[in-house]
Amino acid sequence: MTFDLASLALLVTLLLPWLTLALLPITRIARWVRASLPATPMVALGLALSSVSVSQNWSGLLLGSAFGVNETNRPFLLITAIAWLAASWLTIPFIRHARSSARFLTCFLLAMAGNAALVLSQDAVSFYTAFAVMSLSAYGLINHNGDAAAIFAGKVYIALAIAGELLLFAALLGIAQHATALEFPLAFETRPPHWTIACTVLGFGIKAGLVPLHVSLPLAYAAAPHPAGVALAGAMLNAGILGWLHWLPLGTFELPLWGVALIAAGLAGVLIATVFGLLQRDARALLGYSSISQVGLMLLFLGVGLLAPDRWQYILPLLTLFVVHHGIVKTAAFCLCDGARPRRLPVAVWIALLALPGLALIGIPFSSGFVAKSGLKETLLATGDGVAGVVPWLTAASVGTVLLMARWLVLVVGTSNATRSNMRGFAVAMLLIAVSFAGPLFIEAPSGFSVLGSATLPLIVGALIAFAVWRIRPEPVVHQIGRVPIGDIARPMARGISHTAARAGTLAAAIEQIWRTTSAQVAIWLHELSAFTAERYTTSRIDQTKRQGAFALFLVVLVLFTTLLVVTSNH
Repeated sequence: MTFDLASLALLVTLLLPWLTLALLPITRIARWVRASLPATPMVALGLALSSVSVSQNWSGLLLGSAFGVNETNRPFLLITAIAWLAASWLTIPFIRHARSSARFLTCFLLAMAGNAALVLSQDAVSFYTAFAVMSLSAYGLINHNGDAAAIFAGKVYIALAIAGELLLFAALLGIAQHATALEFPLAFETRPPHWTIACTVLGFGIKAGLVPLHVSLPLAYAAAPHPAGVALAGAMLNAGILGWLHWLPLGTFELPLWGVALIAAGLAGVLIATVFGLLQRDARALLGYSSISQVGLMLLFLGVGLLAPDRWQYILPLLTLFVVHHGIVKTAAFCLCDGARPRRLPVAVWIALLALPGLALIGIPFSSGFVAKSGLKETLLATGDGVAGVVPWLTAASVGTVLLMARWLVLVVGTSNATRSNMRGFAVAMLLIAVSFAGPLFIEAPSGFSVLGSATLPLIVGALIAFAVWRIRPEPVVHQIGRVPIGDIARPMARGISHTAARAGTLAAAIEQIWRTTSAQVAIWLHELSAFTAERYTTSRIDQTKRQGAFALFLVVLVLFTTLLVVTSNH
């Protein structure tokens, strides 16, 4: 691929979703446009698979925008294209019978366009703008079904999304003050202040599922239509990870406080997501908690990068590999959530194939997850300074992943549907699992008995625990299943906010009444004062200086009075 062809592919990747959206209202070709929907992300897939690096600057766009493909964003472009391709393939049969299909496709293409643009962005302003387009468009996908669960999930999502945009805008202002330019990679002149890092971590953490800002993920996964859920789980989640990579001073400054904070948040996310996920009755909601758990592991990479900047060059390839691995496997798992089973396929074989995404996500030997997690353990052990104590927690996290995926397998098997009507999801999932297990053939994987044993031990322990629970069915455990609602603390938070808002509304009404009464009385006093002042001018002979002072006082009082009246009328 030549440079000119690469530049054209870059431009087509950015504009094709918008062009498809523009052609949809044309009735004569709308049918063909919908049928060709999977072709929209295919140019991006080809660009990601090529070895060409390309960059284009458009000075007239925003504050001067730059888009391109390099070694940092290429893996993210790859998984984004794969996830949107799978989602587009599943969308074709969905929109045939879906209500408001035009609205769904509009939000679908807008989210795709924003996702592609943010991955290809080479400056912070373009990234922020594309991130906003993707986040706000996803709201129409989440609440598309229009039932009570979808409406609640949409409300929680959009509230957190807007809060995240505000946090990121504040972070962007802080970055602009301390960076020499807004192009990636950001070159910081001085160490960014803590508030800038906090806004960056929290703003992108809402999209990535950072605990306790994770509540919208399982709600969105469970409420969104199946194709939209595939895009949410496989592509849009990674936007938060890429934002952290671009906006945090990784490999530049040593930030021990934030390094420890991210590692602690990651471990907390793994633990909380595992517990809450095991108590779910919805397979897609469980995958949401699984994503929160896996993002917790990714936070360990970022935490070590802030603790030991000199090791970031070794950590970044492992993190990007882990992101691609998780995106491919989670896309495959989401495709299987509808429980579709080929009629001629024996049940035992079907269940064995369903178990493959879980095995890949766990990181069994000779899978892409095995390469990434083994590399993370080696990095933690080499970092020292107490970070090596996190390694046993990684083993516990792997056991939790085994339990989560075992629970997911039970839930999907329980929704088994032997049919030939729509086997697209099953076919896509099997193809992606094959890619996941074939990936390590092209990567130098760790070897040795100790490494293979450490990767196999969590699988054995988790499988034994899952089998024991399935056979014994302890009453305390079974009784708790379903007790934790999807989104865990989302509904208590919503009730608390509504109660607080009601109290605040009552208080605001009382304050407004007091303000109106007080301002009316003040207006009477000012009127009497002006009348008294006018009378003093006509009946008394005071010297010129005093009259000028009194007149000036009258003007000041009149201005204050007018201001009070304007404010009162606005309220």
